[in-house]
Amino acid sequence: MILDISIATIIATILNIALLIAVILLIYKFIRIIRNFINKHNELDKKVDAILNKLDSKNNNSI
Repeated sequence: MILDISIATIIATILNIALLIAVILLIYKFIRIIRNFINKHNELDKKVDAILNKLDSKNNNSI
C-alpha cells in the first residue's frame, strides 16, 4: 500500500503549524505586555498614594 501524499499537502501542513506557533507566540507576548502594563500601573498608583499621603500629613500638621 503506497500513500499518495502530494508536496502541496506537506507544504500546507508545515505552513499551518508555523502559523499556529506564530499565533501562540503572539498571544503569549501580548499577555506579557498587558501584565507588565498592569504592574507598572500598580507601582505608579502606590507612588501617587505615598505622595498624596505625605502632602496630606503636611497639610494636617500646618493646620
